[in-house]
Amino acid sequence: MSRWVPDPDSVSDPKNLKNPDGLGAVLASSSGPGLETRTGRSSKVQLYPFWIRLIPFFLSALMFLSAFFSVFSPLPLLFLRLTSGVRWFWLAIFCNSALVLLAAGSASLVLYLVFIVSVVLALGEGLSRGKSLERTGTLALSAILGAAIGGLFLHSAIHHLSPLVAIRQEVSGLVEVMTQTMAASPAEVRTSLVGDVPVDEWKDRLLSELPSAVSVFALLLVAINLIIIFRANPNGLRQRLRLDAGYLRHWKAPEFLVWPTILTGFLLLLDLGPGADFLTAVFKFLMAIYVLQGLSVLSFVFDVWKIRGFFRTVGVLVAVFLMMPLLLSMGFFDLWFDFRSKLRQS
Repeated sequence: MSRWVPDPDSVSDPKNLKNPDGLGAVLASSSGPGLETRTGRSSKVQLYPFWIRLIPFFLSALMFLSAFFSVFSPLPLLFLRLTSGVRWFWLAIFCNSALVLLAAGSASLVLYLVFIVSVVLALGEGLSRGKSLERTGTLALSAILGAAIGGLFLHSAIHHLSPLVAIRQEVSGLVEVMTQTMAASPAEVRTSLVGDVPVDEWKDRLLSELPSAVSVFALLLVAINLIIIFRANPNGLRQRLRLDAGYLRHWKAPEFLVWPTILTGFLLLLDLGPGADFLTAVFKFLMAIYVLQGLSVLSFVFDVWKIRGFFRTVGVLVAVFLMMPLLLSMGFFDLWFDFRSKLRQS
């Protein structure tokens, strides 16, 4: 028999194509509930139902507008970036941005572009190119800073102001709105939030603490979304990065960060005048990095002691909200003591 003639035993009966127990049953059994199955020459792709695929086109905007879930706002777009085409990704960004603009105005749109869209673009690009988690996180933080500076210069050019005057106006306006809200709130609520501090003094404190709060929020925004997307592992992300699922339990901050941390802590002991607010923001940002390392050490301890589920969640919440100095110390001094190796040896 010629090698160009197919083997009769390998040729399927065309009747089986209409037989429910034939090819159709095989395809139906191989696809999960609610999934569409498409076959190609060498692979099979499973797609979610249409209504599920529409979620990234509005969920990010809803999370951002809710304020409480705004830190998770990049996740729907990031999942779409890593699992679908670039065209759908940009269309989802446009739809979510339009929703934010229509629902909350241009000021909220600027914040959405600076803190959400820039993070999604940077994280998606870094992870899709196989960059390390540290480089991808640094790229995302740089994207936030670049977007903020670009928006500031654009605002100053439109209103014919210098960048410094523009940023002072924006910060002062934000603080004034928050101060008016605090002053109009009931006395019980105001006392529970700020104590017996006068409103004017609270305004000065807020103005000095705002740079620190923004820098720490940016770090937490990047870290939380990066950790969740790493744990979710869309399209075999960990395999492409050549990392295992337990990588985060052994994560350490770069060693060189200890020296700027010590230096800024020493400079804060001096009276540097206007530069103290900037140094405070840098110092708190670096301390937040070591809090993340402390959480990594704590996760390793929980794994060694086999603490999982509800008790693990309670332990993390207690450590974050009640024992933050201990968590910070674990992360900072882990560079010298290496708690995980000592615990492993014991």
